[in-house]
Amino acid sequence: MGVAITLVFLAIVIALAFRNSGRAARTAPTASTRRSPPKRSRPQQGGSARNAWLSGDLQQMIGALAAKAKLVDRHFLLMTIVQQTYRQRADPTMADKCAEVAQLHLDEFDQIKPALKRDMGFLPHVPTFQHYATLLTERGDFERAMNVCEAAIGHGLDDGTKGGYRGRIERIKKMRAKAKLASGAAAETSGTPTTRAKQVVPSTDLPQIVETLATSHQKRTRVQTARVLDLEGVPFVGLPRAPARWEERDTAKAQREDDGAEDFFELLGQPGWELLEPEKLPMTERPDPAYRRHFSARSGTFLVDDLGRAKAHSGAPCSVMSFGAQGEPLAERALAWDLYRLQVNPLGAGLAGISRNHVLHCYDERLTTLAAVPLAETPEVRAAKSRLEIPDLELHRHIRTGALRPDGKAYLFSVVDEAFAVGIEGDPLFGVRMPHQDGWEQVGSITSRSGSSTELDQAMSALGLAYPFDSQDVKGRYRQLVKEWHPDKNPGREQEAASEFRKVVSAAELLSGLDMSEFAAPEERAVYRKTLGERGEISAAGASISFEMSITGDARSAADWIYAASFSASGGAFVAGYSGKIVELDQTGQPTRLFATSSVPRRIADTGDYLYFLTDTRLYVIRGTRLCRVVDVFDNGELVVGETGFGLLGKKAFRWYSEDGRFAGGIRTKHPLRRIYPTAQGWRAETRQHRAELRNVPAWREQTA
Repeated sequence: MGVAITLVFLAIVIALAFRNSGRAARTAPTASTRRSPPKRSRPQQGGSARNAWLSGDLQQMIGALAAKAKLVDRHFLLMTIVQQTYRQRADPTMADKCAEVAQLHLDEFDQIKPALKRDMGFLPHVPTFQHYATLLTERGDFERAMNVCEAAIGHGLDDGTKGGYRGRIERIKKMRAKAKLASGAAAETSGTPTTRAKQVVPSTDLPQIVETLATSHQKRTRVQTARVLDLEGVPFVGLPRAPARWEERDTAKAQREDDGAEDFFELLGQPGWELLEPEKLPMTERPDPAYRRHFSARSGTFLVDDLGRAKAHSGAPCSVMSFGAQGEPLAERALAWDLYRLQVNPLGAGLAGISRNHVLHCYDERLTTLAAVPLAETPEVRAAKSRLEIPDLELHRHIRTGALRPDGKAYLFSVVDEAFAVGIEGDPLFGVRMPHQDGWEQVGSITSRSGSSTELDQAMSALGLAYPFDSQDVKGRYRQLVKEWHPDKNPGREQEAASEFRKVVSAAELLSGLDMSEFAAPEERAVYRKTLGERGEISAAGASISFEMSITGDARSAADWIYAASFSASGGAFVAGYSGKIVELDQTGQPTRLFATSSVPRRIADTGDYLYFLTDTRLYVIRGTRLCRVVDVFDNGELVVGETGFGLLGKKAFRWYSEDGRFAGGIRTKHPLRRIYPTAQGWRAETRQHRAELRNVPAWREQTA
């Protein structure tokens, strides 16, 4: 007798808890139940405030701030203004208005709180406190941000996160400590001018460098469809397996050549190279070690302080320095957003990054802003959040890549298993979705949606609404039904009319508080299963039992997450999934080539002649459909791509290779290597205190007549 036992390891994702503040039906202000002639009825006090926040029109709501209103109506008016301006806080004007109204809401909340509890029967969720705390933290006003959290705790409020406001305070304290550390480092060196500061003027005043985001991206509401890639028949290039990092750890340690040189600089390999006598750098010319990341492009090089530790830009999330093709300084700048993810195309002249709060920001070689896009507000990311039920607090983990096209006229980003190419002005180019990972199959589905189904169904029933509907439908039905059920319009039926009237008002308040872009009809959510393999049979007492190992999960579990993406030399793109599949796309998003390794690359670079995939342990050098070479990198090299070859930049070594992957030579240093770049005579390498000139070395770029 065979008994199959399936082990289930992943739970089915359930619907997210609905977070809107108007969740419960509250007792609406109504006319007295005593009989009064209609001619003596008076408009309800606070009607202007109520009509304003029910309208959803921001300007109308702001205009109603000065109007006299009931405390509950005043609460919803203030809260709705804060919510709308908070979503647009990348615009400095909206951020200021958000802070102004949020402070007003906090100042009045002591009076509002009893009225809320009395009218609704409980104290609802009040997002103003968490929005205001976040805004103040982003502005560096850590003390006031923590005071706002303490006030929320004092009122007995919760922000809906696991750690609550206590956890939020601890996170703010860590950010404050980091800012103080950066400020102290800058104070130690204050008054010491640097040569670089004379060449380029750094931007240290963050409010002056925050540009208004391109409105074309915010106005676009139509979702760009992501087409599932059909990889059947696509030319396939098989690549040798890339070992996992832990498999190569011991071997890598034995073979590394960058554990440090005995002298300040030493040559690796070629005896024909010439190393001139190193010179000690003056204090004013020593590179800031905060610029720890090095990227090469056709325009030159970028040095990036991704941790926000640059001495010249205290308090900035991060800073960037750019240099021309011969190492000449072009620009230095503090950025308004951090570089949680970062990419430079070797054929381009710019840089693209994604911040932790989901802003994709792109710059040219002089660090002029080309685009700044709040990805969380794009219709594509909103659709992905709904499709995959992505929590807001985890969104930064799901937006994986950002890239700038070499000509600077388009950008690319990915969210889970989808990638989208968009013109720099916001016009959609293409969207693709990776197929599910191998081995996963759909085995069922569940019905789910955002919010409390009972509350939503009751509210929709009270207004006579059905899917689909929008805010205009809510307002229309509200105006119609409040007239129909007003007690003054129903003599002899005042008690019944008052009850129905309250239901209508409460339902309108609940549905009007919804973000319609995140609210939809119930959906069938797919359930997937992956069989891990048979474990054989066990026989005992005349019976045999076979074990089958499997896991189940939702669409996020089965999805092949896009962990790397880049534009190609032809204007198309590469997208690489967690499975190790790497798909080359043309300019319309159609697949043209398929590659496969056992791990996703952390860098993809295409020069037109050669293609490079860099994983933690291997660098694949490809030309056309032919694998030219596999270079061991031992998780110790950043890829620096030139027009005539490429380099691997380690902590204390730089190795140069020809385009097809043949080792040509390199340099090793005693102290960490801060920068290396081509000059008219050869190369120049710099550590913290010393500089060396190299002659008779390969050219990084094609020589022009």
